[in-house]
Amino acid sequence: MKKYALLNEALKFDQKAIKAQLYPTIDASLTLGSFYFSNLSTGFGKLPLFNQLQNNFSQQIGLTINIPVFNKNAVKIAVQKNKIQQAENAKQLELEQLTIKQDLEKQLLDLDNYQRQYKLAANVLEVTRKAFELSLKSYEAGRISIYDLSTSRSNLLTLESELIQTKYNALFTQIMVRYLSTGEIKP
Repeated sequence: MKKYALLNEALKFDQKAIKAQLYPTIDASLTLGSFYFSNLSTGFGKLPLFNQLQNNFSQQIGLTINIPVFNKNAVKIAVQKNKIQQAENAKQLELEQLTIKQDLEKQLLDLDNYQRQYKLAANVLEVTRKAFELSLKSYEAGRISIYDLSTSRSNLLTLESELIQTKYNALFTQIMVRYLSTGEIKP
């Protein structure tokens, strides 16, 4: 979301820069210079360095005025492209918001589903635990075989692992809901 806000701000600055190309510009320059010429022939005589630098000192002042008259609609086209980019950015932001909203709604539905599964698994585990206790007493009394007791224990362990899995899913989904709604990850 911040990405699109920053991009939109940058596009607004770009549009100002593009529109500034419609205005005339004035450039001013000032140049100072000097040069030294070393005469290698002895016929002319040698002029001292500082005398030449002082005598050859030059100054220039320049002024340039640029009036945009014939720019082949380049600025107009650039402004239109910038407006299109801003509209595209707004649509991308809207799409991102809808995607986050859909993800949040999906996570809320999943959270409700996992909480119901957890309650159901806890109830089934309680019943299975009682059934295992009865199976253990029946085994001790000699009414069921070790195979039946092992099956009852296996059912109990399976339901305990399912309860742990649904608890984990519910907690993870709670964290995801909090992240999607606030942007923070806290357990």
